[in-house]
Amino acid sequence: MEPKFYYLRDRDGKPRVTVCLIKSNETLARGIAICSEKDHFNKAVGRAIAFGRAQRARVKGIRWYDQIGRPEAQRVLRKVSAGYDIIRSKAMINIAPTVFEHKLFRR
Repeated sequence: MEPKFYYLRDRDGKPRVTVCLIKSNETLARGIAICSEKDHFNKAVGRAIAFGRAQRARVKGIRWYDQIGRPEAQRVLRKVSAGYDIIRSKAMINIAPTVFEHKLFRR
């Protein structure tokens, strides 16, 4: 049940979204942390937030919760996720992993 992390970057190559995946048995939970355009990216903080959200999704067993409501956060997601529509909320469980996410767990 070791968490896996990866980052979504904006057009300038700056990491803006930290994604944490936690796989236990056949269940996959995903948590995200969105870095505001006004903030400086901090790897440790992003990982802690994303991990906490993935854990809560796993423990609560709620498919999608903690919707992304802030307009600024939605703008950041649009900039990093062109064609990357898997992010519907800050925490998700029982999700279908992307091809890239499958590869993370094969390593």
